[in-house]
Amino acid sequence: MEEGIIENKALRLLATISLALGVFMFVLDYTVANVAIPYIAGGLATSVDQGTYVLTFFTIGNSIILLASGYLASRFGNVTTLLWAVFWFTVFSMLC
Repeated sequence: MEEGIIENKALRLLATISLALGVFMFVLDYTVANVAIPYIAGGLATSVDQGTYVLTFFTIGNSIILLASGYLASRFGNVTTLLWAVFWFTVFSMLC
């Protein structure tokens, strides 16, 4: 058996759903940030062009987290890291 292949169909389905949920939440996060740019710019009394800096810094922050999550995944495992990331993302999204 090759390493990393999931034999159990229930586990394979759970892994697929978890990955799809993670990707959906990531895309949803960027969509919310893009839609919020005019409101952010208006709230800060700046132009929309300057409001796009928020999205730029948001992307840079996600890139930094991506590097850290790669390290955590290699240390604790891909599934564990994904589940914790989705959990904390959900918690902090509810706090917003």
